[in-house]
Amino acid sequence: MNYKNALKKLKKGNKRFVDSTQINHDHGITLNETLVASQKPFSVILTCSDSRVGPGEIFDAKLGDLFIIKNAGNIVSKSVLATMEYAVAKLNVKLIVVLSHQNCGAVKYAKKHPETNLEKDKNLDFLLHQIRYVLANNVTLTTRKITKANADHSAELIVENSIIIADKVKKGDVKIVTGFYKIATGKVSFNKLKN
Repeated sequence: MNYKNALKKLKKGNKRFVDSTQINHDHGITLNETLVASQKPFSVILTCSDSRVGPGEIFDAKLGDLFIIKNAGNIVSKSVLATMEYAVAKLNVKLIVVLSHQNCGAVKYAKKHPETNLEKDKNLDFLLHQIRYVLANNVTLTTRKITKANADHSAELIVENSIIIADKVKKGDVKIVTGFYKIATGKVSFNKLKN
């Protein structure tokens, strides 16, 4: 599936979710029989670990449709990049979505704690470093705008730090898009494709 059709499929699934007309969450174990031998996801979703953000539900997707990577603040790390590269190189995924969301706790935490005690919090500091970088360059922005700017920054970091993905983006084989999930309405708004 090409990236345009993958994005259309996500948008249609999200509309069904918003309208409460989902079609893909009543298959039970019988669907698993078709997935035992292989998977063919049509999109990679990098999103926040927030318990209110479930891409399968938000996009009314079936098991096997989405290759989901979650961490607090949808941060890009080596393991995230390696996971994406696997999806792009081995599973032939054409669309990568960096999905941020309303009331992101990681962004709020980074705003409230601009510094970290590195002796105690080096792992947390690693997580918050990317968000703090965005904050430092956008001190006047609202939490919502910083959350979106962080997703944009993650998208940039993917291309900057992955030769495999950057090459496929340059050739037009893969697209990266950012989205914002409004928990209150269930709606995902996507930014225009930039690459």
